Amino acid sequence: MAKNTQAIKVVDELNGWMTPKKAAEMLGLELASMSAIIHAGKLDAVKISSVVLVSKESVEKYAKVREKAKQESEQKMLARADRKLSQTRNRQLKEMLAKMSSDEIDALLAKA
Repeated sequence: MAKNTQAIKVVDELNGWMTPKKAAEMLGLELASMSAIIHAGKLDAVKISSVVLVSKESVEKYAKVREKAKQESEQKMLARADRKLSQTRNRQLKEMLAKMSSDEIDALLAKA
């Protein structure tokens, strides 16, 4: 049998499919995390012999869902921080007012 002397071209994407490595790079994940996501069925993937390919469309959809979840998480975190800050200010105000006399409070309110 004749030996193939031409180099075989290696690609990361092919007709809407990509390697798990390329998908991981797109999502900013480690390859092990991408493999877990694929095996959990969260992305459309096929295996041809020993080669796994992931649907580019499913990776793009997953990226959007992931970004939305990240934004919602950040909003919740900011809301919790705002509530905590408000509670702290209220507590500090109550403590300050408890130390003041009625005349001092009246003078303070007159300035407001």
